[in-house]
Amino acid sequence: MKKAVSDPKNLSLGPYGETRLAAFLRKRVEELASRYSQREIAAKAGYNNANIISMMKAGTFKVPLSRVTSLARALEVDEIILLRLVLEQELPEDSHVAMLLSSATITSNERLWLDAIRVASRQTDPEMTDERRAAIDAIFAPRKPE
Repeated sequence: MKKAVSDPKNLSLGPYGETRLAAFLRKRVEELASRYSQREIAAKAGYNNANIISMMKAGTFKVPLSRVTSLARALEVDEIILLRLVLEQELPEDSHVAMLLSSATITSNERLWLDAIRVASRQTDPEMTDERRAAIDAIFAPRKPE
């Protein structure tokens, strides 16, 4: 087990504190802070104690698979995104297994992208070419301020 470390906001991080899941939880709870307290987020996720959210953010407590759906709703995020991060944390030595498990599921936004591709390609299986990859990259490239 890893030794606890500290993050820039003086949160003592536990053995899972440096995982992408813990970082995601810290960021998401901070984003929701103007609308919900940690106590409210914990209650929405079915927890009686708000401290559990702090423990998850710090990486001293793993998010149980059985709570992915309720926690995702409480955090107002797609449950597939949260599931991917939980699997990655749960199976760090077998990250390829976690990736296989989570790649079988897609978010609702990913589903919309796939549907659009299927319509645009007339239900074919279009090859990913360098040109198509560049077009996708251009869509998501950071825009320069005007």
